[in-house]
Amino acid sequence: MAPNIPDLHYEACWTENDGLYGCGCGHATIADAIGCVVGDGKHFVRAVEGGVSRSLNEEELREFVLALVRRVPAT
Repeated sequence: MAPNIPDLHYEACWTENDGLYGCGCGHATIADAIGCVVGDGKHFVRAVEGGVSRSLNEEELREFVLALVRRVPAT
């Protein structure tokens, strides 16, 4: 892999009737990827490691939930 492309990055993803889509932004952190997530219940974040998309592991999932909580405005 080229040195300027990180081996691990995160993408906001969503589903449509014809498949799985990603934002393609290559976010360095889960919190950054949350910026591309739309609160419609279809969007989520996946890790892309070595060019292969995968589900978040336990630690990443905790980070995802914390980032979502921080994003939601207090009422």
